[in-house]
Amino acid sequence: MSQRTPIPVPASLKWREFRYRFLPLITVTATTLAVIALWVANVEAPTVIAKAVARKADLVTPISGTLLALNVSKFEQVNEGDTLALIQPVGVKNQLASLRLEIDLIRDRIDPIVEKKRNAVSYYRLRLEWLQQRVSLASSKVGLQRAENELTRDKNLFDAKVLSADQFDQSQKSVDALRAEVEEATNMVAELSSALDGLHALDAANNTDELEQQLAVAVKQQEEHLRRLEEMSKPRPLIAPITGKVSAIDHVQGEVVMDGDRILGITAEDSTQLITYLKAPIPPDLQLGSPIRIQTRGKDRRTATSKVAGISPDWEPLNQGNPASASTEFSLNVGLPVLLTLPPELKVRPGELVDVFLAP
Repeated sequence: MSQRTPIPVPASLKWREFRYRFLPLITVTATTLAVIALWVANVEAPTVIAKAVARKADLVTPISGTLLALNVSKFEQVNEGDTLALIQPVGVKNQLASLRLEIDLIRDRIDPIVEKKRNAVSYYRLRLEWLQQRVSLASSKVGLQRAENELTRDKNLFDAKVLSADQFDQSQKSVDALRAEVEEATNMVAELSSALDGLHALDAANNTDELEQQLAVAVKQQEEHLRRLEEMSKPRPLIAPITGKVSAIDHVQGEVVMDGDRILGITAEDSTQLITYLKAPIPPDLQLGSPIRIQTRGKDRRTATSKVAGISPDWEPLNQGNPASASTEFSLNVGLPVLLTLPPELKVRPGELVDVFLAP
């Protein structure tokens, strides 16, 4: 029997047979393996979610007054110790007027002893006159400060062509007049101070009378009261308590603020801890220093090992924002707050969420 020669098969037919019989199986297998690899690498379910703890501070005014200056804007970088705002106290003028009346009452008490201790009374009269001039000086300084603030505002309006030249000139003249008044009162205080130095020795010689001693105590009290009012009349600076960025501004320049009002909020740019809430049951081996694996979110996922930095002794409600839950006696949705260290190499911003895996 003669040997038969096999019929040659074209390469195109072999490729078509490979595509129909083997390529779908290979594609499905490769796709399945790729999906499994991606699932294991990127879609592992975290145990809980943690949030980077942001260090925040509020700048609160300790006095009531006018926000004289606000030196920062939102999201601006500030350093600890920077002067962020100035508060001009209000109500000092009324207190100065009250002090003036109290000084007048003391002067009335001096009249019955003029004949008995003329020199001593003259000394105290001069001291009271000195105090009166200091009160007038303090009042003039407060008025000058307000007039200068008004002049600054009027200048901006004049430059913007909102205020007429006559109105701006009137504002300038008011400031000049108050400056002259302050200068005159300063000179008067200096002259009375020199005269008091000359009568000091004579006052010491006549200061044995009981009534004079009472007057000396009263005058000293008024001097201390005036000193406090002079300090209160000065603009109060507000200092940045921490380094960070201005995250919120609650008041604008020129606004009247009350004692205890928040002027602005500051948030630090770096976080050193994470906070998470674990639900029951809590792992029995969870304790301070226990290793925890954390992973950032997004396309560029970074993984690092953290440690337990603190465990709260009490459970907290997890749905505090739901008003309906507050009406119930017991909240069933609770969690145990746990603090975790934040490795600096992850570069997590304050408030950012990360995935937490209790198994390291």
